[in-house]
Amino acid sequence: MAEQVGQLQQQVNELVEGMSTLRQETMRLAPIQPTLPLTPSAGMAPLPPRSSIPSLALPPFRVPQMFSGPTGNAFTVDCAKSTLQRLGYSGPGDHDDGNLHPGSMHQMSSVLHPPFETSDPIWEFDKDEMFRLCRLYHDEMGIMYPIVSIDDVTGHAEKVATWMDNVRRNGQDPNDSTLLESKTLLLRIIMCCALTTEEHGNSAKADQLYNVIQPIIDKKLMSEPPKVEEIPFLALCAGYRFLSNDEVLAWRTMGHVTRLCFELGLHRREGLAKISDPKERRNALYTFWSTYMLDRRWSFSTGLPFVCQDDKIDPKLPFPVSIPP
Repeated sequence: MAEQVGQLQQQVNELVEGMSTLRQETMRLAPIQPTLPLTPSAGMAPLPPRSSIPSLALPPFRVPQMFSGPTGNAFTVDCAKSTLQRLGYSGPGDHDDGNLHPGSMHQMSSVLHPPFETSDPIWEFDKDEMFRLCRLYHDEMGIMYPIVSIDDVTGHAEKVATWMDNVRRNGQDPNDSTLLESKTLLLRIIMCCALTTEEHGNSAKADQLYNVIQPIIDKKLMSEPPKVEEIPFLALCAGYRFLSNDEVLAWRTMGHVTRLCFELGLHRREGLAKISDPKERRNALYTFWSTYMLDRRWSFSTGLPFVCQDDKIDPKLPFPVSIPP
């Protein structure tokens, strides 16, 4: 950017020098006037004395204001100047030599470059927007399929947003691995679902958020050993595919998630009893029944077989009795 600004400043200087040369040349040629013929031709009246001829002095020459079209160099230079002024760079003054000095370079660099650089699109969202998306997800999908507790998600969103604000304010080097923890992954996929619902199935921001975590999702589905606390996240990944109008991929992903539930034993009371924490045990139960319903729903929608067979489920497995807050 500094090199481009230097080139633009050089072009401005060349334009100013060219206009100054043209003005001097015009002023030098302005006094020259066309002379009248000295010898009268036949039939012409004699010319009056020179003193009686009125003065034909021309008005002072003014350089016409040239139109600057969008393809001209002057238009480009003006756009660059106005952009730099909006960014806080005032440009060289009357006492300046027109070159970029270290002080102005430092000022412009601090304006153009943020304190850190990252390609993670989650940095574009503040706390209020995260909260809004979490509530939108809960109102549109979370009530019908209670896979997660929305209060837990918003509580973690507040921690993440506070940490991001501190990094921005202090100009620290962002550690993107901090934003790839299991709870933050759950927050990301909920934001993806909410954005996709809001945009009626086609959200560029949701795609950008999802593309960052897609390698992690594929690894958890295909190669890593299953974990109870990660099942809600993977189920929501299948939900995001459905909201993105890809029902076959949603059916396939939910089939993977259902098999992981069977592998963990969430379809039987014995498997649930192995989860010591009551809250995690309740969330695991709700997640299993949500995957059961979505596996059936997307199977009927696509005409493909469902994974979860009724004869494999414990007949005495409890049903959900309340919605997580």
